[in-house]
Amino acid sequence: MIHAALDKKVPFVDAMLLGYKAALCSPHFLFLTEPTDTKAKNPKLDDYAVASRLSYFLWSSMPDAKLIELAAKKELTKPATLRAQVERMLNDPKASRFTANFAGQWLDLRSINATSPDPQIYGEVRRLPVLVDAARNATVLRGDSEARLEPHELRAFRLDVLNQRLAQHYGIADVFGGELRR
Repeated sequence: MIHAALDKKVPFVDAMLLGYKAALCSPHFLFLTEPTDTKAKNPKLDDYAVASRLSYFLWSSMPDAKLIELAAKKELTKPATLRAQVERMLNDPKASRFTANFAGQWLDLRSINATSPDPQIYGEVRRLPVLVDAARNATVLRGDSEARLEPHELRAFRLDVLNQRLAQHYGIADVFGGELRR
C-alpha cells in the first residue's frame, strides 16, 4: 500500500500515514483472530487458539507456560483437560481481571463517576467517593465469588460484600471497618 502510494507520487509522509492507518484499522491488529479451515463444515480452533481465547477471556492476558505446553501437546482441547485448566485459571488471582472487566463493561462500572448526585437531595454527597468506590469494589468481589461457583450452587447463592460505609447505606447493622468482606 505504501509503495503503491509512493509510485503514484503521494508525498512520503502521506504514504506512511496511509500505511499506519491501514495497519491500525486492520481486524488482525484490533482483534484476536485465529486461522480456521474455512472449507470445513464446522471449523474448529486449534489448541493454541483455545489457549489464547481462554487466557484473554479469563485473565485479560497472554497464555501462561502451562497452557502453551498443553497446546503444543494437542491436549488442551480434550474435554477433561480443558475443564481442569478452566478450574485452574479461575482459582488463580489473575481471574479477578475477568470479573472486573465484565462488571466494568456489562454494568458500566467504569463510568460510575460520570455523574454527580445533587447534594440537596443526597445530603451525604461529601462522603460519596468512599461509598462509590466501596459499591464498585463490592460488585466486583461479589462477581468474582459467583464466577467460582458450580451451577447448582449458584441458585442458592446469597452473598453480600460490605464494609461499614456500605452497610450503613443499606441499613445493615453490626458491620464495622473499612475493609470489604463477604
